[in-house]
Amino acid sequence: MWIEAVSRQRASHRVRDLYIGEYWQAGLELARAASSRGETRALVVSAGLGLVDADDEVPRYGATFTAGHPDSVCGRGEAKAARRAWWSEVANWSRSGSARRLAELAEAPGAHLLVCAGPDYLDAVADDLREAHKVLGNGRLVIVGSQAPLEGLSEVWVRCPGQLRMRLGGSMASTGVRTARMLVESVGDRGALSAERGNEIVASLLNGAAQLPRFERSRMSDAEVREWIQGDRAAHPGATNKSASLRRLRDQDRACEQARFGRLYDLTNAVKR
Repeated sequence: MWIEAVSRQRASHRVRDLYIGEYWQAGLELARAASSRGETRALVVSAGLGLVDADDEVPRYGATFTAGHPDSVCGRGEAKAARRAWWSEVANWSRSGSARRLAELAEAPGAHLLVCAGPDYLDAVADDLREAHKVLGNGRLVIVGSQAPLEGLSEVWVRCPGQLRMRLGGSMASTGVRTARMLVESVGDRGALSAERGNEIVASLLNGAAQLPRFERSRMSDAEVREWIQGDRAAHPGATNKSASLRRLRDQDRACEQARFGRLYDLTNAVKR
């Protein structure tokens, strides 16, 4: 049903212009850093469209692998199985001329893959990554993630602890993609990036890095967060967004994890519309 609905929509936006936010901007910076070393393709693991090139023309859509989000493709209880099943189906949706799986990209002569995504997205494409690993081995696949390695992928995994934010700046959510950019820039023209080399660079970055700050903030229920968001929108009409709203909440010594706040923000605004 999803594929049928999306297929009816007009492809009116370039992928690189469709997405917004700090994470995506950091991803484009990563792509530019990689392109300085040679021919590079920047692709997006999209819950709604499969694997798409940054220069593809696509329709607007709303779909995510993040459980609990209003546009999530999976329920909380079924998250892992549903994500992987959904990716399998949407990746089989063929659009001529484009690979729809990471394993297909791995088949290209001389391919090297650097994969950077959040935990839910890496989990969704886990089987695809394992197939790519069989083709590329340990030397031509690097996966950058904040969580422990997925089964069968520890040899190509670079784990980026949140503490790296203290060296790289930006939000916690963008630490992984900022780490990936640092790895690319650190290797430079001195050969291919491997997970072994990547982990050495991460260890060096962590050496002497400041600890993440601990905040004594008041925790809030979902209902309290949503009520606060409504009040914040009323106080800042036409001049608020998700990131700015979260900063104001934290400036008031209130606690809410970024992903949770984003989900509640989207849900509150969807109800208001």
